[in-house]
Amino acid sequence: MSHFEVIQELGDGSFSEVLLCRRKSDQSVCALKVMVKHHILKEKKAEFVKNERVAMDRCADVPGVVRLRFTFQDCNSLYMGMDYCPGGELFDQIRRRKPRGLPLRHVRAYAAELLDTLDAVHTRGIVHRDVKPENVLLDERGHTLLTDFGSCLDLREDGDGTPRLAFVGTCDYVPPEILGEPGGDEVGWAEDLSRPMPPPASMDWWSFGCVVYQMLTGTCPFRGANEFLTYNNIVARNVAPWPDWLADETSDADATDAAKDLVEQLLNPDPFERLGSGPRGADDIRAHPFFESVCEWGAPLRSRSAPTPMSRSRRNSSSSDSSEYDCAT
Repeated sequence: MSHFEVIQELGDGSFSEVLLCRRKSDQSVCALKVMVKHHILKEKKAEFVKNERVAMDRCADVPGVVRLRFTFQDCNSLYMGMDYCPGGELFDQIRRRKPRGLPLRHVRAYAAELLDTLDAVHTRGIVHRDVKPENVLLDERGHTLLTDFGSCLDLREDGDGTPRLAFVGTCDYVPPEILGEPGGDEVGWAEDLSRPMPPPASMDWWSFGCVVYQMLTGTCPFRGANEFLTYNNIVARNVAPWPDWLADETSDADATDAAKDLVEQLLNPDPFERLGSGPRGADDIRAHPFFESVCEWGAPLRSRSAPTPMSRSRRNSSSSDSSEYDCAT
């Protein structure tokens, strides 16, 4: 750490913290994740640290994944140096728009990029398993970057498939197949060995649907008064009603209906029927009417201008809608 100047703290977790640092040798700026070895062992997170390193190395060529620039260690800690994303978290953009959601064009822009990224990550044998707005960062141009692969599943190391439904992730975004039945009277998919193993990527598509809902409404679709009630809402599929004001956010009623339908199909409680879980995978999601106006996918998607990240001072401004993701009409 003596080679770095700490500028500020960006975030923290149960066994790590992320610092904005400047390297003294060349004045370059990075986000430095510091993981205390004692806490890693205490929290039994050694496998999580290994998974994150493997996943980020394997996904180094994916434009929508935060780049791992270097790693090192000392007697007390492990360090991962990553690109700094000055736009902050997607969660910040949602929070600053409350009590409403993001503009529909912004939702489409962010969702299209995240969809492309998750597809590329899945193609490389990685399932993220903790997709949420806090783990989607925005770069200096406003484009999305997926981060925090500590909970990921490496399908190339998953021999018999049994770890796929281990309980990982974040309460509001956990898919129902890893939970028990409502009220806890029956076992869930993870404990019922008579059920076939769901498609691994279906877990991420459920969480992706939760993120799209949250971008549209400003709230999580299954949020309860506590974690237990949230889990019950998930397994019972008690989705929060769509707010009445959503129809007023755009003059295009068809686009709003398409957004709702996209979420409905992504939040299918049956992982085999969930949008994105079929043989065509993510292409079925790209073909959904909500993305009809997205002209190009892949690299061209990121060559277009993205929504400008909204700072606190622009909370009530509508001038931030600079997205050019839709086809010109």
